[in-house]
Amino acid sequence: SCVLRYKLPYLTPYAEHVQPMLQKEGLREALTKFDLSEESELVDISHRLDLIPIVTRILFGRFLSRGNGAKSSKDSPAARRAAILSFFSGLGERNGESNYFIYMMVRAFIPL
Repeated sequence: SCVLRYKLPYLTPYAEHVQPMLQKEGLREALTKFDLSEESELVDISHRLDLIPIVTRILFGRFLSRGNGAKSSKDSPAARRAAILSFFSGLGERNGESNYFIYMMVRAFIPL
């Protein structure tokens, strides 16, 4: 939530969609309401280039996190990972928007 305090011009209009991604509950609902596909008119085209790396970084942290001890199948790490991967499948491949997520996944294997 500290990222939202900077009031970045490309993030502020989408704060209501990004904020629920930072909370423990409601991740799946937040992902279904926030459509980043190219066909969606929810995100301005000029904001996409700067917004997607921030959303990717937030969701990658949630992707790697372990379970919080909840016994519910909705809150399991596998369900959370499936929801995040499904969300990223909606990104456009034309502008390399999914490249940042792929880089985050394989950066441990890239030599310095």
